[in-house]
This record gives sequence, C-alpha cells and structure tokens, in this order.
Amino acid sequence: MPDLPPTASAANRPLGVILMGGESRRMGAPKAAIQLAGQTLFERTVAALEPQCREIAVVVREKGQAPAGVEEIIDAEVPGAGGPLLGVLAALRWAAGQGSLLTTPVDTPFLPADLAVRLEGAVAQNNAHSAVAMSKDRMHGLTALFAPAALPPAEQIIVERGERMLQAFHLQMASSPVRFSTDDGDPFANLNDPSDLAAAENRLSSQI
Repeated sequence: MPDLPPTASAANRPLGVILMGGESRRMGAPKAAIQLAGQTLFERTVAALEPQCREIAVVVREKGQAPAGVEEIIDAEVPGAGGPLLGVLAALRWAAGQGSLLTTPVDTPFLPADLAVRLEGAVAQNNAHSAVAMSKDRMHGLTALFAPAALPPAEQIIVERGERMLQAFHLQMASSPVRFSTDDGDPFANLNDPSDLAAAENRLSSQI
C-alpha cells in the first residue's frame, strides 16, 4: 500500500460515501450483501475507504437499507427521471459545509489505496470542482472526488438542466480526469452480474 503524504491526516481526509441505491437486477440480489472471498462487497468497499476517509456514509433508496450502524443518506428527490446522479447529489448535499467528498459505488471491490490522495491532488492542481477516476480510456463517473464548492454547479447541472448522464455531468463540471494503472487488473472493475463475480473470485485467487 502506498504511503499517504503527511497532509492526508485524518482531519484532512475527505468524507466518503458509498453509493448503493441501484436495483441490482442482473446480480439477482442486493450487491452490498454479495460475498466475495469471505467478505461482502460492502465490507470490502468500507475497508478500502476507511484509511482514506475520515467518515463513511451510504446512499440508499429507502430508509433502513443501510447496514446497521452506518449513517444513511436517502437518494435525492428531484423532478424527472432518476439515476445514479441523484445519489451523487444526495451525497453532495449531505457533505455540504464539511469539506471534500469521495464517492464510489459498492460494487467496485478493487479500489486503489491512493484513490483519494490522487483525486484530491488533481482537484488542487487544476483548481477544479471535481476529479474523476479513469482506467485505460474509460471514465468511472461514480468514483469521484468533489471539492467543497462543487455543490452549486452540481445542483445546476442535475436539477436545473436535468442532466442524468454521468459522462455529460463530469464534462459540464470540468472534472479533472485521473488515470490509474491496470497492470494488476482494472482497479475500478464493477460487478454487475454473476459472471463478473466469478471473474473477481478468480482474480483474487490468482493474487494469493
């Protein structure tokens, strides 16, 4: 695991929000509770975020869906069609006035240990409202870091303009892209169906 720089003390780390409001139709069961090598996907995501964030909460669709003892944020209610951006908006509203925010979905069990540090670095270097993770040429729109000033432009894009597409949202936010290596596999591989879960099991077993 790479060392965090001295500036990444607990007090300076971002808030972390795990997005778990999806319907999980292809997986056939709630993703947060899916077992991968003896741990749930939720447990794996928390384990990846805890060293990088000072507090962790989850976005859910309805009250009572979060694991016991975890603060839950209900999906934002705005006119028009839904989608994952409403979860991002709910997380941003929850984090308002508390510092920067790191978001990621619950179905990405291979998150890098330097995710927050690198995204925050891009935000600071480019004086941006946000930074978004990329691997190869793919943008992972839900794995992103938002500066404290990101809420007003996000509100404008999602609520006033009605944007629901992740890539279009990040383009309008002028999010800084941060590319991560895939030499050891895609760190943002997400598990959508049983075949993805089987591939993740194989990946973990090959690393032992």
